[in-house]
Amino acid sequence: MIFLKTNILIILLNLIFLSQAVATEACEQANDLLYQAYDLYSKQDSFSQQKQLLKRAIKICPKAPKIHNALAFVLENKGEHHLAIKHYKLALQQNPKLYEAWYDLAELYYEQNQFILSLEAYLNICITDKDAKEQIKLLLDKQRYAVVDSGKVVSKENLLLLYGNNNFNRKLFACGIDSQIQPAFLFYNLKFKHNVLHSTSYSQLDEIAATLRELYTSTIEIHAHTDAFTSSMNRDELNLKLSQKHAETIANALVERGISAERIGAVGHGYRKPIAYGTSPEVVKKNTRIEIVSF
Repeated sequence: MIFLKTNILIILLNLIFLSQAVATEACEQANDLLYQAYDLYSKQDSFSQQKQLLKRAIKICPKAPKIHNALAFVLENKGEHHLAIKHYKLALQQNPKLYEAWYDLAELYYEQNQFILSLEAYLNICITDKDAKEQIKLLLDKQRYAVVDSGKVVSKENLLLLYGNNNFNRKLFACGIDSQIQPAFLFYNLKFKHNVLHSTSYSQLDEIAATLRELYTSTIEIHAHTDAFTSSMNRDELNLKLSQKHAETIANALVERGISAERIGAVGHGYRKPIAYGTSPEVVKKNTRIEIVSF
């Protein structure tokens, strides 16, 4: 019986060694394809060839982070951003310390105005990379990471990162950056027309509601701000009432999307907390804003 068990163990060990040898040989072939793809980088109209070579390489050796990263880079350069992000993430799943993937992913997110995701990616390499640290400082300047410009929509993925437990401040401290991030977004894309939410706001409200459904224990406060829209004697009172109505309108829109009213606070500030001064359209735009803070 002992002899039989020993033979079975030897057979199993041989099979393991054989499978490892086959896998090693396959990955060596995949690396050859990777180098062929590298050789094509400087040639025009080589995208299809590069993509084909790298996809073959991944099929042969799927757990090869550098090959996933190379394919992501090629896809990004051709504008196939969704697929590029997928392969950057696959590369990082296999090697969380792959600097190139973190940096390129951060740059891609930044170009797409997904600033929270970009910030998170930079934070993973800022201890050893000066460029990443400088990019973080740019994102932190005037809360650039949390400003949603008109015409843009910040996704649930970004909202979850900032409103959820993200450890950003701990990572900033580790990077030697003396700043604190607050779970608050400044929305310039939530628009009103005749005190009614404009239809362009609906997509953003959908993303916020989807986030709150996932963060089911969190609460939010909606802070609405106006500029000095009127020169009448009671302009402060009018602006205060207007901002309160705007905050309550957004709160009601979230309730209509399935969020409990008990989780939402609505506060109008009128023109009491301007962040810019003057009468230019740029100043009016900066002051007329919606801030949503999570607790």
